[in-house]
Amino acid sequence: MKLLRLLLAALAAFTWTAALAQESPEEGAVTWTARLEPADVRIGEAAQIIVEAKIIDGWRIYAPVNWKPVFGVQVKLPDGSPFSPAGEIIEAPGFWKEDKAFGQWVKQYKGAVALALPVRLEKEATEAIVQITSQACDDRVCEDPRDFEVPLTIGFTAGAARPDRTEPSLEIPAQPEGALIPTAAESERPEAAYPPAAEEPSGEATDETAQRINDAEKQGPLAYMLFAFLAGIAALATPCVWPMIPITVSFFSKKEGKEGIQAAGLYSLGIIGTFTGIGVGVSAIFGATGVQDLAANPWLNGFLAILFIVLALNLFGVFEITVPSGVINKIQSGQKKGGWIAPLLMGLAFSLTSFTCTVPFAGTVLAAAAQGDYLYPTLGMLAFSIAFALPFFLLALFPQAMKKMPRSGSWLQTTKIFLGFIELMAAMKFISNIDLVFGWGIVTFEVFTATWVTLLTLAGLHLLGAFTLPTELNPGKPSWIRRGIGALTMVGVVYLLLGLRGGSLGSLVAFFPPQPYPGMADTGKAGVGGIAWKHTLDEGLEAAQAEDKLLFINFTGVTCVNCRQMEQNVFPKDSVKPLIEAMVPVELYTDRGTEEDKANGKLRQELTQVATNPVYVVLTADRKVVKIFQGLADSPEQFADFLNEAAALAQAQNGSPIVSRR
Repeated sequence: MKLLRLLLAALAAFTWTAALAQESPEEGAVTWTARLEPADVRIGEAAQIIVEAKIIDGWRIYAPVNWKPVFGVQVKLPDGSPFSPAGEIIEAPGFWKEDKAFGQWVKQYKGAVALALPVRLEKEATEAIVQITSQACDDRVCEDPRDFEVPLTIGFTAGAARPDRTEPSLEIPAQPEGALIPTAAESERPEAAYPPAAEEPSGEATDETAQRINDAEKQGPLAYMLFAFLAGIAALATPCVWPMIPITVSFFSKKEGKEGIQAAGLYSLGIIGTFTGIGVGVSAIFGATGVQDLAANPWLNGFLAILFIVLALNLFGVFEITVPSGVINKIQSGQKKGGWIAPLLMGLAFSLTSFTCTVPFAGTVLAAAAQGDYLYPTLGMLAFSIAFALPFFLLALFPQAMKKMPRSGSWLQTTKIFLGFIELMAAMKFISNIDLVFGWGIVTFEVFTATWVTLLTLAGLHLLGAFTLPTELNPGKPSWIRRGIGALTMVGVVYLLLGLRGGSLGSLVAFFPPQPYPGMADTGKAGVGGIAWKHTLDEGLEAAQAEDKLLFINFTGVTCVNCRQMEQNVFPKDSVKPLIEAMVPVELYTDRGTEEDKANGKLRQELTQVATNPVYVVLTADRKVVKIFQGLADSPEQFADFLNEAAALAQAQNGSPIVSRR
C-alpha cells in the first residue's frame, strides 16, 4: 500500500511538472518580428514600423488600449534611434472580453497580429532596433511581461524627401497569416470597457477626495456647496469632535431661555467664522499649512489648556465666571452677563483644535485657497462649517432641556461636576500637545494614561457617592441611575488600566501621545504601529533605490488625533502591516514648528496638494507619486486595498509582474 502511494505521488508530480512545462513555454508564448513599410525611405520621410507577433495556440496578448493592471503591448524607439515617433501606435481589430481575473474588459489578440508605429527617419541608417514589451496569458496563468529588442532593416536611399511621403500613414496594417480575425460585434468596444488607460504617476494629487471635489466644482456652486455640506456631516464622525460634546454641554449648562438660544447661535457662528474666515484667510496669507500651524501652536494649546481648567473649576463651583460690569456696559450695551464674547471664543477654540486633524475636504480646499483660488474655497468652507456647527447648536440647547427634568437641580449639579472632570481630561490633551511640540518627553503615553485614570476614577467615585465637593449644595443621596453611570465610569477606568498594561484602547487611543514617543524610536527599530520607520525622505529614497521598493510616506503630526487612530488601529493589522513593510516606510512629522517639520509640510503639499494630516503617499524611488490616501480609513481592509492598488499600479507601470501582497 505504501509503495502504491509513492507511485501515485510520483505520477502526480510528473503530471504537474509536464503541465507547467506546457503552460510556460521556455521560449515564451510570443515571438516578434519587425519590418519597415515602405521599405525604402529617405531622411525626413515618414513610414510605418510594422511589428508582427506569432502567438502559440491557446495563448493571447493584450492590445495597447488596455489600462493598468492589464499589460498591453508597448512599442518604443530606444535612445539614439534613427527614427522619431510620428504618431501613436496603430492597433488591429481584437477580441473584447470581460476578464474576471483582472475585473475589467480587455482587448486581446490571438494567433498572430500586426501593429504599426508611424515614424520619421531623422538620419542616415541601414538598421535599427525596436523595443517591444508584451505579456501573454492562457486560461490559467500569465507570463511575466517580457521585453524584446527586435532588429529592423532600413532601405535607406539618398536624396531629398519626397513630398508624397512626408505625412505618416495611419492605416491599419494587413494582418499576417494565422491571425484570428474577430467579427464586427466581437471587435466593438463595449460601453462597460470605459474608462481608458490609467495615467502614469505624477506629482499631482491622485486621490479620490481631490477628484470628487474637482468634479463637484465643475457642476457649479450649488452642487459644490451640497458636496461640502455632506463632507461636514461626515466630519462629525472623526475622533477630533468627540471631546467637544461634553465640553459643549458643560459650557452651556448655565445658559437659560433666550440667553441660551442666543449663546448657542453665537457658538455656532464662532465655528462657522473660524472655519470659513480664518481658515481661508490664514491659508491665503500664510500658506496652506497656516491654520494647522496655528492650531498646533504650543502657546495656543497652553491658552486652551488653561481655559478648560478654568471652566472645570467653574463647573466644580470653585468660583463664578463673571465679566466686570463696566466692560459689560461698554461692550455688550446692557446685555446680560456672559454675552456674546465667551460663546464666540468657545466656537473659535473648538474649530482651531479640529484643524489639527481636519478631514480631507478641508485640507484640499485650504490648499486651493493658498494658491489664490478664493471663491470656491470660501463657499465650500461655509457649507462645510454650517453642517459641522448644526449638531453643536442643538447640543448647546441640551442643558436647558435637562433643567426641565424632575429634580433638575440635583441632576444638573452632579452632571456639571462630572463634566468638570471630563474638561480636565481634555485640558490634559492640550498639555500633551505642548509637550509633544517642544519634544520634552514628559507627558508620555504612560503619564497621560495614568492622569486620565486618576481623573476618571475621581469622577466615578463621585457619582457613586464616595465623596462630595465642599462647593456642592444639598448633594443628597445618589440615585440608582447615578450609581449605574458611576459603575460604568469605573468600567472605563479598568479599560484605561488595561491599555496602560498594553491592551487595546480602540478609537480612544487617538487622543493619547504617539507610542513610542516621537524621537524615542531609532531608525530601524519598531516605531508607531510596530513598524520600523525611516524619518527623512532622503533615507527612504536611498533604501528604496537600494532595495528596488516603493516608499510609503506617513505624513503625520504630534497633535493629530486622526493620525493616532490610523497608526494604532489600522497600521498594526495583519491585513495592512505586511503591505507597508513590503515598501520602505517613511514617517514625516509636520507640526512641531522646526525647520525639518516645515520642510516636511512643504513636501506634503508639493506631492499631494493637501494641507492637513493625515495623508499617505505611495512614491516610487524616482519620486513619482503613485497613489494618495487622505484622512481616516473606514476599515483596515479599505486601507489594505489602497496599498494593494498602489503596488499593482506601480508594478504594471514598471513592467514587472502584478502580484498582490495581501
